[in-house]
Amino acid sequence: MDQGVSRRKVITYTIIVFSVIVICFACLFLSKMLRKKISGGDASSAPSETEAIVTETLQTKTGDDPDVIVIEIQEAQKARIEEKKNSPDVGRSYYEEGKLEDELLAAYKDRPLSDFPKDNVANCPDHLECREIQGSKVYYATSKDHPDEYSRNILIIHGGAYLMDITYRDSFREMVDWCDARLCIPLFQPVFGGTYKEAYDLILEVYKDLLEDDHELVLVGDSSGGGLALGFVEYIQTLGMELPDKIVLNCPWLDVTLSNPEVPNYEERDILLGTYGLRILGEMWAGDLDPKDYRISPIYGEIHDLPKTLILTGTEEIFYPDVMDLYSRMKEGDMDVRLIYGEGLYHFYSEWNTPEGYTARRLIAQFINGDL
Repeated sequence: MDQGVSRRKVITYTIIVFSVIVICFACLFLSKMLRKKISGGDASSAPSETEAIVTETLQTKTGDDPDVIVIEIQEAQKARIEEKKNSPDVGRSYYEEGKLEDELLAAYKDRPLSDFPKDNVANCPDHLECREIQGSKVYYATSKDHPDEYSRNILIIHGGAYLMDITYRDSFREMVDWCDARLCIPLFQPVFGGTYKEAYDLILEVYKDLLEDDHELVLVGDSSGGGLALGFVEYIQTLGMELPDKIVLNCPWLDVTLSNPEVPNYEERDILLGTYGLRILGEMWAGDLDPKDYRISPIYGEIHDLPKTLILTGTEEIFYPDVMDLYSRMKEGDMDVRLIYGEGLYHFYSEWNTPEGYTARRLIAQFINGDL
């Protein structure tokens, strides 16, 4: 009798423990799936602490303009910015008079063809394929788990003042995961290897190839790549070609001459960029074209009938006046445009390893996924 009771107790306890374990795993799985659905991607790819901070960082102002989303700089980042302002090793020094020719141009003049560093590629968690098109390398990144399955193509036009090389960034991996995408990244030659013409020829060839793929096509341009991306869209409009489904312009450099009368007011606050060196690089990039040609400085182009567009800018960067001008023109033209407005933030803040940067990248993914 006692042995039977004991046996039943053991069986009962075993069932209870097993049930609890199953319920815990089920809750964990459902929680993960819910977070993935809310965030537009794999929540495990980012720290949960950061995810929590994001909810406090993000503010949406829906007063006068519901299409503007505001990300405000946090106190921790303010302190880091002040420290950087007081440091002699500030990146913008390379763009100041007397520095560009003597140091930066000499350092970059003899660099070989752009490429992802081998160790960077080796450690990349994505599936990478490299093709050669018109003598340049074009990388295609997809998920390692299902490299041939994706919902959209994202054509990345990288930045770097038409001077600097590109590395494989964490944000690329996030974009692959969060947007279920195949990234296409053409590595066009910077100013010492060519001009706008070679870049346009390469991007056009890659773009035509992507149009043949039966997937949504998103064009993403960063900084100088943002200006190049918008100029390219204006260019293919003149050719009567099919436009991308969406455009993301991340702190775009829209006028290489930086002629906007408001620019000097922002140069005093910009800790990364200066007008002197950028104008020189812009003239080099233009080659035989007028630097105010729309293919070089798309703010001077006929901005009309653009696809659904997301624009990012920070209030502390010299590109801010032109970006706000572009946004206003698109709104006046009844185009479908969203603006992520970085209050107190600097150029290309979406790449910062901070809550502000993480929030911006999540919003970009939501826009690409059609949730913003």
